[in-house]
Amino acid sequence: MKKIYLLFLITVAFACGEPTNVETHSNESADSVNETTELLVSKMLGDPLIYMDDHFEFLDLIALKTPEEIVISEITKAILEDSEIFIHDKKFSSLHHFNLNGDYLKSFGALGEGPGEFLDIGDFALVGNKICIMSKSKKGLLFYDRATGVFLNEFRYDIYGDKIVHIGNDEFLVYTNFNVNDEHGSYNVFRIDSEGSVKEKYFPFDEDKQHSMVSMSGYLAKTGNDIYFGLPFDQFVFRYNEDEHNFFPKYSTDMLSQYILENKCDFDAILKPEVLIKSFGGESWNGSTYFETNSKIYLSLYDLSSLKNVLIDKNTDEVVTISKRSENPFFKLIDDPVMMAENNELFFPIYGEKVLSDEYFTYTQNSDFQRKLIDKRDSYEKDHSYFLLKTRIK
Repeated sequence: MKKIYLLFLITVAFACGEPTNVETHSNESADSVNETTELLVSKMLGDPLIYMDDHFEFLDLIALKTPEEIVISEITKAILEDSEIFIHDKKFSSLHHFNLNGDYLKSFGALGEGPGEFLDIGDFALVGNKICIMSKSKKGLLFYDRATGVFLNEFRYDIYGDKIVHIGNDEFLVYTNFNVNDEHGSYNVFRIDSEGSVKEKYFPFDEDKQHSMVSMSGYLAKTGNDIYFGLPFDQFVFRYNEDEHNFFPKYSTDMLSQYILENKCDFDAILKPEVLIKSFGGESWNGSTYFETNSKIYLSLYDLSSLKNVLIDKNTDEVVTISKRSENPFFKLIDDPVMMAENNELFFPIYGEKVLSDEYFTYTQNSDFQRKLIDKRDSYEKDHSYFLLKTRIK
């Protein structure tokens, strides 16, 4: 990986992935600079992985044992902390709490317009002994006691948030995903406190050219204590510097095709079928999944308009391609991972009805990983709407 050294000033904002208020220096010590590394992904893509065994260790298949009145339609986000799992189902606007065995403990809040109620859950975060729910309809944050689920308080702010992460000291980063804010301007990321006051804003955008929310590309993600941000249709992976309260480009990638790179600030040029659909030729761009630990990176991208996941070993630069187009149908069984722990444990959601079908296990004879999954599946006495496949990257 080739390193580029950038020294950032106190406040940094980025428009269309281009940094402002930045000075470039050479021959600086590592202690005084933020390092930008060239990360090759697209050039290193190979044939899709056939056997999970080659790069993953099976740890567990966790059935999420909900009461009969609760059904999980999808797992949008999950957080594991202190042997507890918190599951966000965006489609049903619900947030559920389980132990590590998958036993249901409680849910937070309810649909409605009263105190402690919401019409939607955009995202959530753990804040010590509290749960923070971000609701677009309320344009605010709702707080609940983590142990009891009791509603505590809520604060309103004039921001339509799409993603949120807690950064400590009762402060948060909120990603708006190109939602225009009348009071605070057209910025993609805001740093706010627990009462909704805006402390800082980052990544301005041109609302005339970037006027659509984008779900297939871009993210605000947290692995351990590290926070990463990627703009839609952008080549940079930014890391948040908590000491300086700014972002710096940790990686410059090769994930954008030339057309996307040239037009990344103009959504009218990108968000059309002849660009996004493979049958028209297809382009390449960064996806919406990103996790990183000390030794591994797991991310998604679109290669010729085809979604792929990539596992990168930071020590060897090995790149492993993971795709539903694998000849092994098992990869059609698992959804994109929803959380990664610092010990390289990676969790994949699996829809309950799919895991019962034999069509995904035709390669089981040569896979110890798949045999262990089947054994654990068969140990459950009843069907469940969703499972979490717990793995560890080798």
